[in-house]
Parts: sequence; structure tokens; C-alpha cells
Amino acid sequence: MTQQRADVAVFKGNPVTLLGPDVAVGDQAPEF
Repeated sequence: MTQQRADVAVFKGNPVTLLGPDVAVGDQAPEF
């Protein structure tokens, strides 16, 4: 199941839910 992260980002003033794990600087890029 895909990980959902709610209220992490805002688009045009509305909170949006992002899918996938949190990626930090220096982390290896996930497979696409």
C-alpha cells in the first residue's frame, strides 16, 4: 500500500496529500 502524507504541502492555498515516503537531502532516489 502506498504511504500517504497529509498536509505536508500547500497548492493554491489548499493542503494536499502527498504519496510515497519522505525523501531527505542525501537520500537515494526511489525507483519509478
